[in-house]
Amino acid sequence: FAMAVAVGLKRAFAAETAESTGPGVGLDTLRALLAELSERAGELSGKAAAMSAAEIHGEVDALLQGPAYAFVEGRATLQKTAGMTSFALVMDPFSRGERQLSRAWSASVDDHAEEARTSLLKAAPLLEAARDAFPG
Repeated sequence: FAMAVAVGLKRAFAAETAESTGPGVGLDTLRALLAELSERAGELSGKAAAMSAAEIHGEVDALLQGPAYAFVEGRATLQKTAGMTSFALVMDPFSRGERQLSRAWSASVDDHAEEARTSLLKAAPLLEAARDAFPG
């Protein structure tokens, strides 16, 4: 009986994973999303000094709703395909970088442009580290 329950749970998890990553999401797609996010965050951190809080907000919002969101949605593919060690090596700096982007977003919404800039400066190297840790 316990074995049947375990098999059922494993099948349910596999089906859920397939639904959450969507069709056609593979490591190449995830690598491209992470590269795009890293590049755009780096560019943004470099030009943010000349931007208003509202401008920073618009740029960060696009990053969070675009490549960051899509990458997070496909993270199960990374874990399943590359293994837990590779997953952890990528997701550790990614999650810290994403958190800094979220801090930048929040600060920009509250019109604290300098705090948003500081958070962007912290996010860029973390997302670069995640990109560099990506397998393959």
